Amino acid sequence: MEKGDDILPSPADTLDANAPSLRSGALVTLFCIAAMLAMTWSLWDRLPELITTRRETEYREATEVPRWIISLATPAALILVAGLLPLSFRLEGLVERGVGHQFGGGRRNKSMRHNLILIVLSPVFTTVHVAVLLFYAGQQIPVMTMVTIALGALIAVVGNFLPKIASGRPRSSSPESRRLLEAWRSSHRVGGWIMMAVGALTILLAPFLNQVALTFLVPFAVLIPFISMGIRTAVSLRR
Repeated sequence: MEKGDDILPSPADTLDANAPSLRSGALVTLFCIAAMLAMTWSLWDRLPELITTRRETEYREATEVPRWIISLATPAALILVAGLLPLSFRLEGLVERGVGHQFGGGRRNKSMRHNLILIVLSPVFTTVHVAVLLFYAGQQIPVMTMVTIALGALIAVVGNFLPKIASGRPRSSSPESRRLLEAWRSSHRVGGWIMMAVGALTILLAPFLNQVALTFLVPFAVLIPFISMGIRTAVSLRR
């Protein structure tokens, strides 16, 4: 084992020096939060004070929530995701140090991955927020279709960046684990192409499917690329 190739970062590096910069992702997140709050302000008077989120049936009563909960739920969720990302990076580093494997590549790859999460998720959260507010404000819009299209775009964008995120050399203290990590890394190119194709197909099909079909389309679109990556990894290991 050559010095510098397979040595994982020290705990101090994991907690401080290797923390990725989230500046570009944070800027996109702040912009999207501002856009969501501006949309909330513009539609506030058109929202009923109590919003029915679940209609009354023979077996249950209707569920109503104050409009401020609906208005702030999506921005709050995005803020929570943005706040948990730095913590998740530190936990990832501690896990890597504990098990002796470096799963996510070097600092540059991890920074790219964390920024990508914020840059891609923020517009999706914004789209969902706008669609929900317009729906409860009385606009007749296909909320489920809009959300599915946004998720399809998210899947396609992630697929485009997937090979770049996995471009780093996997590090491990054992040859077997290193071979497994290398096979998994190599599968990201195929997974990226499939993810882009599935995302594009989701966008094209969404306007023509009913709500039941849309409910099954999104999990299918998410699972297929990762199943293909798992198959590609297994095939590589058998060679």
